Amino acid sequence: MRHDAARPFVVRAGASRTRVLGTAFDLDLTRRQVALAVYRGAVGFDPLDPASAGARRGVVVRAGYRSSIRGGVTAVPERFDPGLPDWRQGWIDTAGMRLDDLVEILDRQGGVRIARPAEPLASTTVFGRFRTDHPRQLLAAIGGGFGFAVVERDGGLALETAR
Repeated sequence: MRHDAARPFVVRAGASRTRVLGTAFDLDLTRRQVALAVYRGAVGFDPLDPASAGARRGVVVRAGYRSSIRGGVTAVPERFDPGLPDWRQGWIDTAGMRLDDLVEILDRQGGVRIARPAEPLASTTVFGRFRTDHPRQLLAAIGGGFGFAVVERDGGLALETAR
């Protein structure tokens, strides 16, 4: 697509407005947030409805940085390595992601259905870089550290707090 400053390319996803500024980037929309990772160039990233008058209105995210918008608040961009394999190669970098967001991402990849966990398990924060091609094994490994088990239910997987 040819750059035209008078007609910017804009992507609206969830509660975000992303202005493309000559770039390569990835947007990931879950129920709770919109996450942006920039691989080349820069992207303007703005919440559609800022949470409050004092909330960060938006940021320009440059190559090698990522940000997210959750609850109308834009996160300060954080550095990441754009050279590492990403979701296209079957990897995910959770970087403080909620467990229910991770489950949503794994579930949308197809294969086995995974039920969204209930609170308080859903809000468990997960940090790490993981392969996504075996979701049951991945969730079982995470569950070992956080005290939940992966069980089969209704032809899919569910997470249950260990007893």
